[in-house]
Parts: sequence; structure tokens; C-alpha cells
Amino acid sequence: MDVTHIPEFGILKYVHVSVDTCSGVIHATPLSGEKARNVIAHCLEALAAWGMPQQLKTDNGPAYTADLSSVSRAQVRCM
Repeated sequence: MDVTHIPEFGILKYVHVSVDTCSGVIHATPLSGEKARNVIAHCLEALAAWGMPQQLKTDNGPAYTADLSSVSRAQVRCM
């Protein structure tokens, strides 16, 4: 998972992206920020669309290492 910035998208310029390395499926969610709550929103949308992954890998940026994000990963049993 990672976040890219696309200023042309206006308020939804933070595009959170996940890639399923097995199938190659890409899931992108335009959101208004890159904080832990935005990461959680992206993860919930991706989980609803593609199901539970066996593991998540991130770039360990601040949004991915925040306590709120860690608690949410534990709640969905994905470390």
C-alpha cells in the first residue's frame, strides 16, 4: 500500500493504492488525506471488494505506523 498525490483531483488528491502481488489487481481510492483514518477507509473499501489478504505490506510511512492503523489491522486480524 502507498499513497500518491494527484493535485488535479482537487480535495480528493490523495490516492491510496493497494496491489495484490499474486493476481496483479490494483485497488485505488481517492481520499481527502493520508492520515491513519484515510488508510483505514481505503483498507475497508479494498477488503469489501477483494476479501481478506493474508498479509499487508506498506512503506511504513506515518499513516501506516500510527497507533490507530495498528489497532485497525489487529481488529481485522491482518498484521
